[in-house]
Amino acid sequence: MNKNRRLLQQYLKDNIWLTIALLVLSILISILSLTVPWFMQYFTDIIVIGGAWENIGTVVGIFLVIILLRFAVDLLYEQLMAYLVFQKITLSVRKRIEHILIFMECKYLYKKKEEISEKDIETILLGDVDAFKNVLSQTIKFFTEVLKLLVYISILLYYSLPVGLIVCARIPIYYIVSNLFDRPLSTRSEKNRAVQSSLIQKVKKIFQSLPAIKTLQIEMRVEQDLDRQITGYCKNQSKLSILNAGYQELNTAINTILNVLVLVLCGRAILQGSMTLGTMMLISNIQSRTTMPLFFFNNYYLQYKSSFPGISRLVRFLETEVENTALRSDSPHFETLSLRNVSYSYVTGQYALENFSLEIKSGDKLILTGDNMTGKSTLLKLLAGLLTADNGQILVDGKETSNYELRHISTLFLQNQNNYCYFDQEGSGGEVQLMNLSIMRDVSSPLILLDEADASINRNRLDEVYRFLNSDAAVILVTHRDTDRILLDYPNAKIIQI
Repeated sequence: MNKNRRLLQQYLKDNIWLTIALLVLSILISILSLTVPWFMQYFTDIIVIGGAWENIGTVVGIFLVIILLRFAVDLLYEQLMAYLVFQKITLSVRKRIEHILIFMECKYLYKKKEEISEKDIETILLGDVDAFKNVLSQTIKFFTEVLKLLVYISILLYYSLPVGLIVCARIPIYYIVSNLFDRPLSTRSEKNRAVQSSLIQKVKKIFQSLPAIKTLQIEMRVEQDLDRQITGYCKNQSKLSILNAGYQELNTAINTILNVLVLVLCGRAILQGSMTLGTMMLISNIQSRTTMPLFFFNNYYLQYKSSFPGISRLVRFLETEVENTALRSDSPHFETLSLRNVSYSYVTGQYALENFSLEIKSGDKLILTGDNMTGKSTLLKLLAGLLTADNGQILVDGKETSNYELRHISTLFLQNQNNYCYFDQEGSGGEVQLMNLSIMRDVSSPLILLDEADASINRNRLDEVYRFLNSDAAVILVTHRDTDRILLDYPNAKIIQI
């Protein structure tokens, strides 16, 4: 719970000025929202009772201008909220997640048994980030509702101290009532979800076992089992409905009693001449508005509670320790890159690459060929620091290196870029590959690794791939195309058969 709060606080603190701007706008919206009760007060006291009908055009005009101003401020508030939550904070969280996924020794991209599952990552990327985003926006709105409530209570205390105190008393009453119903409602809802899930599983099993049901006795036993569960679910559902109805009715009763008290106090003040009819309408309107923030506080608590597991999972994931990938001041460079008896297996005992050795010099142009499943793509992933060799050594300028160092000097183009969100995905296969290659032309890596970058490219546009063979960097190209044709245009390239 504390870690969840700290995560929320961290992102709000990092964007403190935007948050303050939202709170200021919320105060302005609260004040402008009082245009309606103030207009009612003025219209009743000055125009209707006072008979100043000549001012009605001016009053209505000012009222409409303020309504338009309120609309503009409200729109600005929502745009600023969307910018903060979606473009600033959610984008930052997603980038952090992607950063971890790419640099966590590729536990997502290239999985083994003990590594994180694809389903877990999908849950984190989709559900948990959305849960955090929703709670974040609700947290900001929570503070705006608090400010609204303070503005409303301040005005009520100004116009009528007794009414203001009654509205203040509404806060602990709502808190007590919501706590009385919160636990039984939550318990019933959780029980319903559990029974519903059990029912779904049971029905699935029945459908799977239908061919095996051969006797009436088995069918009756299945039917009785289902009947018992469905009956239990319906009974629990009815109790949940009764609880909900009781909660709503009790809230309605409390509101009615408080509204009557407010009207009694205001009516007495009118009879005594210390309050006008318009002021009573203003007070009645404003005090009724105080119920909305109180309902929101309870809903916010329930939403935060329901989102707690997802946010906790997200917090744990964001705490994943990865290598320091801050940009380095030195330009990446190497003279020689050597692989000595390197082996790697995706499945224990089945080597994708075994006892492989290779030496790459700065500026070399190598073309890897060979049958499918001979380890060409695995070799590129090892050179790019996306995989860690099971055996053997990878040396840079004679020194054993880390995956981080390899990632620092290399840029890899994979056959399937789906796992890398910073590559484009729209268009045909060849168009996507060409767009992704255009991104790579601006990189300054001394080692460029191309895994079948020419696979889906039209024959007339192959030079857009092979032009990398004219760059200053060392280039390794995996291809199934005609290597003799490539060598005609790029004679400095060397063919390596795997």
